[in-house]
Amino acid sequence: MEPVLVGITREGRIFEKGFVTSAGFLDIQLSSEYSSFSLNDQITCVKIKNKSILNGDEIEVDCINFLKRYVNCIEDLLNNFYHCNNKELIENVKLLNEKIKYIVYLKEDEIILPFVGEEEMDSLSFKILRDYKERFYKVKEAKPHDSPRM
Repeated sequence: MEPVLVGITREGRIFEKGFVTSAGFLDIQLSSEYSSFSLNDQITCVKIKNKSILNGDEIEVDCINFLKRYVNCIEDLLNNFYHCNNKELIENVKLLNEKIKYIVYLKEDEIILPFVGEEEMDSLSFKILRDYKERFYKVKEAKPHDSPRM
């Protein structure tokens, strides 16, 4: 599955990917300190150290195992997380103005959103990014695969 969104640091490290799944838009962010998974901006699971926090409450199950109910292929997406077919994009990020901290590439629109780390300066990029993600939300409320149909 190809991502529709890729976040890349100035150093060329991938830190975020967004995927269109049958359950809706899955946003994954990985760093050395935490892992964050958001499905349609309704289900958010963050793993910090050995704790998994689902929508603000600590849960016993790991985030990945929890999200398998909604996205069967989540492990495959994670295995290929740091791989990017567009090597030119990663190399070009390294050449950007030094004020730019990271970029987010919106594949469907072929737009590169720059972020400089200042709230006021980044507000337009965040709005464009939020609107882009919302276009891929499939359902009003994400439901697990094994839930009964009503």
